[in-house]
Amino acid sequence: WTGRQTGEDMQNVARKAWGLGYKGIKYKQRPGDSMVEQVKDITKGAPGIKIVIDPNSHFKDIKEFLLQAKQLEGYNIQCIEDPMPKDIDTYVRLSEELQKINIPLCMHTSDVRLITEAIKVGACQIFNLGGDMRTFVRLCHLIDAFGFICWHGSGNEISVQDASYVHAIAATSNCVIPSDVLGYLIRQDDLLSKTFTVKDGFAIVPDEPGLGVELDEDAVKKYSV
Repeated sequence: WTGRQTGEDMQNVARKAWGLGYKGIKYKQRPGDSMVEQVKDITKGAPGIKIVIDPNSHFKDIKEFLLQAKQLEGYNIQCIEDPMPKDIDTYVRLSEELQKINIPLCMHTSDVRLITEAIKVGACQIFNLGGDMRTFVRLCHLIDAFGFICWHGSGNEISVQDASYVHAIAATSNCVIPSDVLGYLIRQDDLLSKTFTVKDGFAIVPDEPGLGVELDEDAVKKYSV
């Protein structure tokens, strides 16, 4: 994933991701940006890459959002995540409009009541789920019972938590949207002497005891405050 970038930077990030074997990219978008131009820039950098657009609920006017979103018909959009604040009636309408152009709508939440209501009324097609390992797997089982799919969201984690995410993802059958577990690429030091392997965009799940990673005690001491 990446934040808001210039067109040239969007292309470079997409090109780099594709070269590392990643098949998808998620980026941050805001109402003042041209969504279609951003998608065009990413596509120039990596023509085959799947794109997740995340406005972080910044759109306040449904017409303004749909005016932009409807320009994306035909592009390789995996989904649009949280375009507006999470109001069920609004998301039902958004979902109906986006399905007309074959773009799924994603809701980012770990609130069981909100998930249940969204499933009941068809307010989205995909969920971005989080929580600890047990919570994530439990939520995956919940939405799987109704045929929904998801991915595991993340922030700028250290690799101990990244490793826990990898195991939780592997313990589900419906976490099939590429998960943004990328803290290991961002940190100056991941605090591990032994970490999980990522090859061609896929994390190899460790099969050793525990999380299958080892803490670098010297690094922990170095960065302790």
